Amino acid sequence: MKYDIILADPPWPYDSRRMVCESGTAIGGVEDHYSTMTAEDLYSLPVAELGAKNCLLYLWATGPKLAEAMECIRRWGFKFTTVAYVWDKQHSLPGYYSCSQVEFVLVAKRGRCPTRATTTEKQLVSSRRRAHSQKPEEVQDSIDRQWDSTSQKIELFARRDREGWTTVGNQCPSTLGVDIRRWLRDNETK
Repeated sequence: MKYDIILADPPWPYDSRRMVCESGTAIGGVEDHYSTMTAEDLYSLPVAELGAKNCLLYLWATGPKLAEAMECIRRWGFKFTTVAYVWDKQHSLPGYYSCSQVEFVLVAKRGRCPTRATTTEKQLVSSRRRAHSQKPEEVQDSIDRQWDSTSQKIELFARRDREGWTTVGNQCPSTLGVDIRRWLRDNETK
């Protein structure tokens, strides 16, 4: 299967130290919540093989990982286009330079865009932060509205199944515990 839309929320590695809020609450690192992959392991994933000739890549990134996200886009065979979405979490977390309150969804393409259904989707998604790294459904709702309903869509590093999408992730019920590298390797030849 070749996909028109690829959405990925990579398990970026962070050199995070434990932080403590002014209230005394400790903030743990991402490794307390899920396994990460090295940047080189992420870059080497055969994501390009999943995409159709005309394909969009939506890639989640945090501020500290923008450079790695751009490299991921390049190595996966796409060209950066713009910031598709900015997620305002409605809650700020401690940061080293300023409090962190947003995440980005970058969009990149290969070839031409799939058939568009609407051009009225908003870039800003203001949605309360939930469990660690759980992304707001509003982003995928917007992607679903924006592109033709016949578009083939896949979410990589998914945490839940979603109707109309192929979902792959080691925390996703349909692929629970799967190693995404193995899944991609096994499915690139089909």
